[in-house]
Amino acid sequence: MYKYFDQDNYVWDDKEATLKDLKFLINKFLDEKNKSEEKYFLGKEKNIKLHSSTLDSQSIFACLESMLEGKITLGSGNFEYEKNLSKYFQVNNAITVNSGSSANLLAIFGLIESGKLSKNDRVIVPALSWSTTVFPLSQAGLVPVFCDQSEHDFNVNLDQVEEQAKRDDVKALMLIHTYGLASNMDRVMDICNKYELTLIEDTCESMGAMWGGSYCGSFGIVSTFSTYFSHHICTLEGGILLTDNSSLDQIYRSMRSHGWARGFPKESDIFAKYSNHDPSFLFPHTGFNIRISEPQSRIGIEQLKKLPSILDKRIKAGKEYIDRIEKIAQLETYSISPKARCVFFGLPLLLPEGYDYKKTLHLRHELRANGVETRPFLCGDFTNQPALKKINYEKPYKCSFAENLHQRSIALPCHQDIGTQDIERIFNLLTKFL
Repeated sequence: MYKYFDQDNYVWDDKEATLKDLKFLINKFLDEKNKSEEKYFLGKEKNIKLHSSTLDSQSIFACLESMLEGKITLGSGNFEYEKNLSKYFQVNNAITVNSGSSANLLAIFGLIESGKLSKNDRVIVPALSWSTTVFPLSQAGLVPVFCDQSEHDFNVNLDQVEEQAKRDDVKALMLIHTYGLASNMDRVMDICNKYELTLIEDTCESMGAMWGGSYCGSFGIVSTFSTYFSHHICTLEGGILLTDNSSLDQIYRSMRSHGWARGFPKESDIFAKYSNHDPSFLFPHTGFNIRISEPQSRIGIEQLKKLPSILDKRIKAGKEYIDRIEKIAQLETYSISPKARCVFFGLPLLLPEGYDYKKTLHLRHELRANGVETRPFLCGDFTNQPALKKINYEKPYKCSFAENLHQRSIALPCHQDIGTQDIERIFNLLTKFL
């Protein structure tokens, strides 16, 4: 126990005072923890982390208060969190789930449940992808059609997307906004409208990113986000779906909770349609159990308040990186359109020609030995993964640039706690080891 806390003589009969003291203790603990971490040096310099959690004392206290009050399962805090999310991102409906992976799973299965997609439909997806973007398509009986990345912005190659969109069996585009940068949404929407593609936005890496003043996640019929610890806000684990479609909203709310009708408006025609069933135990849809908890929702409420500040700090750091990259001829990163607001889920760095996976890995080891954490910039052409042998997919293109990114790129730390001195140190090390 802390020396200032008299455990034996503490008076517990004043709830508000106790909660106030608890908040004080949390703040004190985090202050001491941060001081301790600042004292940690590798050689003479502190370790520069790849990710830095956005959890703060207000978020932690909100979580504990919810648990102390016995508010554990989906409840009023969740509805407030969803309301705040829909208002922030300027969409009609926000649906929370227990992870970004679950958000993608629910997005796809809900589209199947609604009849907007059908088994064996083809869905375009970027080659530079993630397992939880691709696997739900296969699990739902859809067929991923992989397109390469653009050498310009590292997002999906839209020329290839349009070529595939002309096919009668291609029904949707699973779009990823890569590493905080929006795809060219003018072109995307033109393609989707022209060829009647259902647009699904995987925005898990790009919360707060914008195109032309509109948020990524507000363009498609449904979009998904992650609130895992390394993302722009953190609810421990967590995910979000956004949609303006009211029928999909109802389906998603049911499917996230077993396919239950519980939570439907009392005036919903579903109850009249199935009047022979007890409305408390009516299951109009198939479903999962992928709800977020109430304590996590309370964290989300606090985290969302911080999002504008977090984004400002990431954007500032990202611009400092790019200013330095532009001065080193052999280094490249993605090109950011004037219409885009990039929110930097890390900083993707394309290394000089001649780098391969082993050479890139050696550079990462050198940086780590000098206190700088990095990671691969995703995993290149996802069709090279062993698991892809087990699913049905199409690959009309070689996807050579996606694989090139795997061979000779790294992701540098770019988050709300990165400062100018950190960035300067990283570039001094890059200059030394390249």
